[in-house]
Amino acid sequence: MMHGYFWNGMWSGGGIFMGIFWILIIVIVLYFVFRNNNNNLTNNGQNYQKRNSVDEALRILNEKYVNGEISEEEYKNKKNNILN
Repeated sequence: MMHGYFWNGMWSGGGIFMGIFWILIIVIVLYFVFRNNNNNLTNNGQNYQKRNSVDEALRILNEKYVNGEISEEEYKNKKNNILN
């Protein structure tokens, strides 16, 4: 009975190729899912660093303004440049 199933049924050619086809589809889907996930992690790290540098620049600018090292007009211009 088993001989008939394997040689005349599922494993006679069509079944093997369908199995390979579905495995290939699953591998391709997993590849794109993990590739997209890694790109998002990289972008989030870059965005975090950019926010950190902007926050640091604003902190320094605020200190200079409070200490009287720069005028209000200069402060507004520099703040606008940092935020844009």
